[in-house]
Parts: sequence; C-alpha cells; structure tokens
Amino acid sequence: MSNYSTAWDEQYKKAGALWAGAARELPKVPEDSKVLELGCGNGKTAHELEKKGCFTYAVDFSGNAALLCRNKSSMPGRTEAFVADASVLPFKNETFDTIIAFHITGHSERENRYKISKEIQRVLKKNGTIHIAEFSTEDMRFGGGITTEENSFVKGNGIMTHFFLEEEIKNLFSWGKAVSVRTDRWEIKVRGVVHKRAEILASFIK
Repeated sequence: MSNYSTAWDEQYKKAGALWAGAARELPKVPEDSKVLELGCGNGKTAHELEKKGCFTYAVDFSGNAALLCRNKSSMPGRTEAFVADASVLPFKNETFDTIIAFHITGHSERENRYKISKEIQRVLKKNGTIHIAEFSTEDMRFGGGITTEENSFVKGNGIMTHFFLEEEIKNLFSWGKAVSVRTDRWEIKVRGVVHKRAEILASFIK
C-alpha cells in the first residue's frame, strides 16, 4: 500500500463514512448494466447505482472503505466491493458497460494516472462509457499543501490531490471519443467569505 493509500485508509478508519449526504447526480445508466465504480469510498454512489438496477463492482484501495461500501449495500447480488488499486484492476478485458471514476485519477501521481487510464480502457467494453469528475485548477483548494508535481499538492493529512485543466483530461483519456468535457463552477460562503469551487466533468466512449 502506498503512502497515499495508507493516508486514505487511516481517514476511513478514523472517520468512518467520510462522504455524508446524498449522492451526486449520476449519469444515465441502463438497468442491468455492469458498472465499475473506482474509488467507492463508503458506498454512497454504489448504493444509488444498485437502486437504479445496475450490477455494480465497487473498488477502493482502502480496505476500510471497501468494508463500509459492502455493508451499505441493501440488495444482495447487486453490489460487490473489492480492495484493489485502480492501476492494476482484477478484472478481465472488456468486462464493463460503464465505468464511474469520480475524483480518482486526481489522487494519483502523473505516471499512475496514465496507468489508471490504460486499465480503464482495458476493462471497458467497446462502445462503453467512462464518466469522470476531477477538481479544476480554478478551485479554491488549488495550491493548498506541499507541491509534489505540477498542480499537485499534499495536505497535512497525507492525501495528495492533483488539479486539472480540461485539455489535460482530454489527453489522459485520448483513447476515447469525448462526449462531453466541461467545467462546473459555483461559489460557497465560509464564515462570510465567498470562495470559488470548480470541477471538471467529462464522459468518453471507447
């Protein structure tokens, strides 16, 4: 387990369900689709996918996260949770109809980001779709922590985050046909101060 994955595992062990509240709006996925969710965390997204009738294979390199995800499932046979590294997936070629990777490649260094992309390409079926969400360099958290690579920073808790440009996302998944690549921008107020949030959302077809 890498230093970064150890940091995540410790966070899940300490805090349990790190991601509270409702799941984010999900892309349309046909019922009975075989879906891979990378970085399942405590199972918020996987739980929503199973309610939509999908067969979900949820992966996280944190054993504590995978356990939380597994325990959250309320539909036996609809969700399976695995401990695995997204850069070395334990699945056969062209297994999945859809892959969801929300804030996954952004928690890896550059070389590993490309390994993850190649693994996604390998296990995604022909004409399958990958849906991605990553933080933009426009986000308020950009620049916080110790710089490890260009636009990548490690915070005090040991978790690294890379902040993307749209073109960078396109290059990372250049093996696919871009369906949509856009930056969502919004504002939040913290102690009376307005801060800018920004996230890149993208979908590619193999």
